[in-house]
Amino acid sequence: MDEATFEKIKANVYDIFRTILSVAVKTSKNDPEEIRQAFALKAKQIPLNWSISYEKAKQNDDAVKMKIEQIKLDTIHEIKEAFAQIWEGEK
Repeated sequence: MDEATFEKIKANVYDIFRTILSVAVKTSKNDPEEIRQAFALKAKQIPLNWSISYEKAKQNDDAVKMKIEQIKLDTIHEIKEAFAQIWEGEK
């Protein structure tokens, strides 16, 4: 796999969480705390599957799958940090 593929994976993670945030905004009735909670919940739940997949790949010595799952986990970490900074900056 090449760097372009890894960047596509990262972009897909950003797209997933952009959609999650958009849905949270639409369903929250403009309640900022509800938006934050909905986003935080999904940002916690979804990566659990990636962690499990990473561990399975590790057990099977699947370096490519490990790299893919690590990219996803690193990306959600970046997203969570950015969300926290933006959220705290808005208060």
